Amino acid sequence: MEEIILNTLSGLPAALVLFYVWFTSDKNHAKEREEWRSELRASNEILSKVTEQVNQLTFIIQNYVINNRKDADRG
Repeated sequence: MEEIILNTLSGLPAALVLFYVWFTSDKNHAKEREEWRSELRASNEILSKVTEQVNQLTFIIQNYVINNRKDADRG
């Protein structure tokens, strides 16, 4: 099939051949790009949750561990 298409395209101007190659490769990779975007969204959601947990842990450490230790050292 590809050989027939290439033989047909050989008689056409180079710009048209380049357009055909660009169009078919763009069409073929559209699904891959969408899967990549989906994975990226999932990764961003996970990263947001991890960042939130780290921020909560930092708050706990600052307010309960460090501040309570300072208060205990004063007493």
